[in-house]
Amino acid sequence: KGLEYEILKVLAKRFNFKYKTKRVADGKWGSAVPGGGWNGMVGEVHRGEADMAMSGIGISESRSKVVDFTSPHCVEPSAVAIRLYPTKWRYFIEPFGPIVWL
Repeated sequence: KGLEYEILKVLAKRFNFKYKTKRVADGKWGSAVPGGGWNGMVGEVHRGEADMAMSGIGISESRSKVVDFTSPHCVEPSAVAIRLYPTKWRYFIEPFGPIVWL
C-alpha cells in the first residue's frame, strides 16, 4: 500500500502488464555489506531476485552505483523546529546547553 503501490497500479493499467508484489526478505532498504554485496531492496534488485523495487527509498551515490533509479516522484524535505528568537545568531546556540558546546 502507499503512493508507490498506487503508481504501480496506474502504470500496469496504462502499459498493460501484470505484476506480483512481495516484501523484501530482510525488511531493509539497502545498504552495502562486507564482501561487496548489498542487503534489502537494493540487494534483491542488484542480484536479480526482483525486477524492481518501489518504495520511499532514498537515492544515494552508493546505491546509484549498483541499481538505476527513476527520477524522484516525491521530495520530502526534513527540518528541525526551534523556538523563535529575536536575533538570528541565537538559533543554533540557545537550544543546546553548555555541556553540548563543551
